[in-house]
Amino acid sequence: VVKLKAFQKFENVPDALSSATFLIDSKPSKALRKFLRANCVGEELAVADAKLGGIIKEKL
Repeated sequence: VVKLKAFQKFENVPDALSSATFLIDSKPSKALRKFLRANCVGEELAVADAKLGGIIKEKL
């Protein structure tokens, strides 16, 4: 079963665009890394992009 544990709204449109651009390049933004550290430590995270998943695993 998949459950939503946390959600964070983007501050503004430029922040959303910047984060989306990072994801397109298979890179986690600083805001995403900070969010994951605050909300997903010790949790199992499903990521569709294998390259992005590996980077997230390495950084956290």
